[in-house]
Amino acid sequence: MSGSGYTISEHRPDASETPRLANPDAFKGQTVIVTGGTGKIGLQICRSLAASGANVVVSDIRADPVHLLVKELTAEGYSALAVPLSAVEGKKIVEQTLQKYGSLHAIVQPIIAPFQFIPFEKMPAEEFRNTFESDVMGPIAVMQAAWPHFQKQKYGRIVNFTSGAIFGMELASTYPTTKGALLGLNKTLAEEGAPYNITVNCISPVGLYMEKQAKGVQDMLAKANGPFLKASVPVANVPMVLALAHKNNKASGEIFYTAAYGVFRHSMGMTTGLTDCTTVEKCLEKVPGIMDRGFRQIMEPFSAHALGEYQAAYFLGTEKDFKAPSHL
Repeated sequence: MSGSGYTISEHRPDASETPRLANPDAFKGQTVIVTGGTGKIGLQICRSLAASGANVVVSDIRADPVHLLVKELTAEGYSALAVPLSAVEGKKIVEQTLQKYGSLHAIVQPIIAPFQFIPFEKMPAEEFRNTFESDVMGPIAVMQAAWPHFQKQKYGRIVNFTSGAIFGMELASTYPTTKGALLGLNKTLAEEGAPYNITVNCISPVGLYMEKQAKGVQDMLAKANGPFLKASVPVANVPMVLALAHKNNKASGEIFYTAAYGVFRHSMGMTTGLTDCTTVEKCLEKVPGIMDRGFRQIMEPFSAHALGEYQAAYFLGTEKDFKAPSHL
């Protein structure tokens, strides 16, 4: 914690803190770009991919940590390329990758910009712009540069990173705003990528070195669930990240919450709701019923089109016969 700002822990695990998480040849012949590759989770992803046979492209805005990690990986006999660039320079990252390896199969993007703990009314607009540029435009730039290549080869795996902060994070409005922006893109790209065997998913990780965090952050996190968070070290997120980047993965458009070697599925849906909300007074009267958590039947639309079809079916009273692609 520096002033009112949140900064990532400076703890840098050595190789002994990265257990083997996949078979040595699980990613043999695969080239994977990891943006934010020297962060607390990114570093573990790079090490695990390298140990699983991948050509690992380590990209991050901080040049020294990038070169240090690649030096360590190559000294161990692994294949790695240093690309010390911000993700917003996605075109250059992809160009250098293809120039070196002639191929690209997956993109993993554990990017997180430092953010401020400031009340919303005092949050400078520039903070929103800076965080959006890093956490949203960065991943977009890399994906756009790689997308034509993925389409041509009819294969691609993309893993972006969101956060549980999308459910609300007091005094840190920039962070959940940017992480939430990736969710709509996640579903959209999953639809566009499906004909080309391109899968796009989001990971919502918990990755902390509790003893290495600044005191203020430790206190805040300990109030949530201290023992659980102590088990939620960064590497505990990596198995699911690699699974989504693997050639055998078929899931797409999904959001997975990972922590302490556990995996949970985030869902976005719509309750059965109430009709006849024809006046302000009726809407106000019906809000408690609409909010009633007893409405447990949740419609999870695969797309905006499916959502529209369901809404129309509900209006007509035929929702029980609704057959559009969905999870109920």
